[in-house]
Amino acid sequence: MIATITLNPSLDYAAEVDKITVGGVNRTSSEKVSVGGKGINVSVMLGRFGIPNTAFGFLGGFTGDEILRCLRDENISADFVRVGGLSRINFKLHGKEETEFNGSGPVIGEKDVTDLIGKLRNLPEGSVLVLAGSAPRSQCGNLYRRILSGVSDRGFYIAADTTGENLRAALEYAPFLVKPNREEIEELFGKKAQTREEVFQLAEALRREGARNVIVSLGAKGALMATEKGERLFCPAVGGVSVDTIGSGDCLVAGFLAARYAGKSDADALMTGVAAGCANAFRYGLPAREEVGKVCRELAKSGGILS
Repeated sequence: MIATITLNPSLDYAAEVDKITVGGVNRTSSEKVSVGGKGINVSVMLGRFGIPNTAFGFLGGFTGDEILRCLRDENISADFVRVGGLSRINFKLHGKEETEFNGSGPVIGEKDVTDLIGKLRNLPEGSVLVLAGSAPRSQCGNLYRRILSGVSDRGFYIAADTTGENLRAALEYAPFLVKPNREEIEELFGKKAQTREEVFQLAEALRREGARNVIVSLGAKGALMATEKGERLFCPAVGGVSVDTIGSGDCLVAGFLAARYAGKSDADALMTGVAAGCANAFRYGLPAREEVGKVCRELAKSGGILS
């Protein structure tokens, strides 16, 4: 069983404009509304890989209702805790440059947290638990630790894609996988990593702090992995025109987990994850499984994984 947790999901309203006039009226050329949240993105991509999973987290108000409807359209099982207030709306303005306004989300109460932990404790022992993204501002810095503490005796395989104190909290529970990007791992250790070797050294430092496997996404350069077996793996990205990179890290996590769920090796799983991230960057919205497969074949032809 794979479960994803999105603590602060959103509706993302994206608009295209030819020119932005500050302080004046701006008219859009196109608009699109989609569901957002890193854990939800992982759930959707796992579903497109044919991997059953359930999405958990907090939802509130009519925006929460719309998020649920979008998940139903993707045939994703959902078991969210309903809270007071509204799930957030993020506004993304695409012009010559991209500008984002991200909502803060609803206030999460003590009973809400207890209810979520209760739902998670009903999952089968040995389930994969994916915690991705930030916590609502009202619970920032503490919620990850409280959730993981509440399920620490269930034998879950934890995959954490978060930053800062939330990532530090996850490390206390020996996560199966963590996936920072290069900027995030540099910030965590207060060190710049200019070379691949330096990034590997920071990834291995995360392993010493508790992570079993560490994937560091490198944007257009691909991703590298320090495995619990002591291996160093690197997969370059496929060249192409980047359209929208939002969600590429989530696709990387989903592709890796889907391949591992299917019994693939770490190397094959990393290549699938990088292919999923690239396929996402080449389009608007999350890619179809066939698009990921096409990129994966290109990666294999170009040499695939390097150690």
